Amino acid sequence: MLGGCGTVMSCTLKDNPQKGIFVLKYINVAELTKNKAAGSTREARLMSKLHHNNIVRLIDVFECDEKLHLIMEYCDGGDLRKKIRQKINDQHAGKKDSHFSYETVSCITVLFFSN
Repeated sequence: MLGGCGTVMSCTLKDNPQKGIFVLKYINVAELTKNKAAGSTREARLMSKLHHNNIVRLIDVFECDEKLHLIMEYCDGGDLRKKIRQKINDQHAGKKDSHFSYETVSCITVLFFSN
């Protein structure tokens, strides 16, 4: 699956597949503009600092064959963008979800203070 700036797929650890499913995101650095390449590096650096139950954990980062590889924890349940849009639509329909709002603000706070 293509992400905003790379390709995303599920993977397992070669030497220990029992550890479960992870996500591999790879970005072809050679095809990126300097700004996008710098943004990808910032993403990896920022993700390595973040520790929150509702933020995907970065497991490892490495570069190989002019590609930046990010190994992240796998979160089932589908695409986050779709879930956020659904929550927004529910709120417009009059449904309230204060827990979702609280968790979102909590994640934003972690992002803000991680810089």
